[in-house]
Amino acid sequence: MSVSHSQFPTMTNVSLSVAKSIAALLLLPLLAFAASSSSSSEVVDNATKNLDRFLEPAEATAAPTVKDSYLCDNPFVDPNTLICEPDCYCIPDVAEGPDDLGCDVCPDLGNRQFTYLSGVDGSADFFESLEPEDGTLFEFSPPGCNPFPVVAATFGTVPCEGVTQPNPPSNKSGKSDKSGKKDKKKKGSKKDHMDGPVTACSFKYKGRNVCRSRTYALVEGRGRGSTKSSKKSSKSVIHVTHEGTCGVCSGAQDLATNLSPTLLQDSGACSGLATALLAADPDANFPIVLPTLQQCFLDLGFTLACAFLWASNSLNLILELNIAVTGVDPISGGPYAGPPSCASCATICLVDPLNPTCVQPFVPGTCQLSPCVDCDEELNGAIFKGFGGRTRRNSGIITTFPQEIAPGVSPFVGLKRPCSTNADIGQPVVDCPADED
Repeated sequence: MSVSHSQFPTMTNVSLSVAKSIAALLLLPLLAFAASSSSSSEVVDNATKNLDRFLEPAEATAAPTVKDSYLCDNPFVDPNTLICEPDCYCIPDVAEGPDDLGCDVCPDLGNRQFTYLSGVDGSADFFESLEPEDGTLFEFSPPGCNPFPVVAATFGTVPCEGVTQPNPPSNKSGKSDKSGKKDKKKKGSKKDHMDGPVTACSFKYKGRNVCRSRTYALVEGRGRGSTKSSKKSSKSVIHVTHEGTCGVCSGAQDLATNLSPTLLQDSGACSGLATALLAADPDANFPIVLPTLQQCFLDLGFTLACAFLWASNSLNLILELNIAVTGVDPISGGPYAGPPSCASCATICLVDPLNPTCVQPFVPGTCQLSPCVDCDEELNGAIFKGFGGRTRRNSGIITTFPQEIAPGVSPFVGLKRPCSTNADIGQPVVDCPADED
């Protein structure tokens, strides 16, 4: 069934009060988060005191503590602070060991990296300094498309079919892979540049001395065991940077931006800017909302294609909340048939934006995602990952951080996800001698 542009509602169909409510809805959790957070330096000082338990494996004799009524699908919430899994940077969800008590054990940090330490270890600066080889960054296909079908239909553009790499680097035999295009509907169905199923996206540094060349290419492959790559200089020139296929956000510049400890607040501010424009004058501002969003994400440091993906992701959420508010499916004309979490986000949080469920990442007293966070996950998650390639979680990037709430008490706070979804990947930082920087 073909769908005409007019069948999709635009923000011109939304009342001024609803548009303002959506803006408030997207910004309130971020404002609350910012108000409750310490400064970057305070966070680093407080948090580095609490990392030892993750940096080294637990002693073999240490038995896990079994909490009352704790199951893999029933994470622990501190009864005093209502913080989900306060002693862990993620939500334990994978049994480990012969007694299946691993559900209660927070995994070692391994090769994963905390965003709040990225300014201390210099990793963001290193990736910011790298330049991709010409034509090795991935692009949307076909040109001028939009990865989100509703956004594409709303603006009268074609939906994206996949991503392409204009100039793929040479494979093992030294011959260039000219296929280029990857259809996301058939991902992993063909051989990749490293002669194996596509399970990882890697940086292939040009030459043995990346400190001098500062040049890399994106390649796909099984990683050759480099998934747990050291952050120190290696003889290998290929290092895994994230799990899964490469996409428009897989490059080094986008990695550096993903390492920002304020990305959550900054990206939310971009969405707030878009909704403020639409609230001020929907008819006049709707044509410029997507370019404005893209420029906002460009200003955060993303590459052009990745910024477009982030912008389209944000607008898709705004449009979905608009549809949920109407309660009518734009295609069938029947009742709204989108994600239930989006319906809850619209009906609960638009009515009462200060509802505790709406201003926190989790439903209070649980480890269950709040409706609006869950809406974005259900609605956009698979599309964003399919076209972008990189996410924080599949890159081994941890966004939670220890926050001191009392002397000697620093629970991990922020948006936690199941531990099994955080890839154990160490980003391929190379320690460059001072004279080669």
